[in-house]
Amino acid sequence: MDTFSLNDFFPGFWLIPFLIYSYFSHEIAEWSYARTKGAMGSSAVFGLFVDVTAIIGQFALYIFIVAYAYDEGWKKAIGLFVLILLLGFLEQFLAVVIKRSLGKLYFLFQIICLGAFYGILSYISYKLTWFGFFH
Repeated sequence: MDTFSLNDFFPGFWLIPFLIYSYFSHEIAEWSYARTKGAMGSSAVFGLFVDVTAIIGQFALYIFIVAYAYDEGWKKAIGLFVLILLLGFLEQFLAVVIKRSLGKLYFLFQIICLGAFYGILSYISYKLTWFGFFH
């Protein structure tokens, strides 16, 4: 019988890219939500891009967790998911501080998050083996 150890559940290095990913994904989802409440820009095409990015961000996280579970094991995947949820609450304090301190420059921050989202999405996609197909 295996002994229970919290180290079996700690994702190690992977926690950092996934936290960055979840932060950017959440910022884009908030932007998309604000668009549904009337915050529209002048470009419908760019708005559609933001909305599609928000959808990709939400679904890709779960796909990444499953692919991570294949690579590192189900215990570490559960630990990663729980830590992302718990630390996600703390990330929201950072988002509120940024939103209040930047004011009208917050739009520029959202644009940076949008670009950085695709960067971290590519990084995580590259580092996972995708169920052993790419290694």
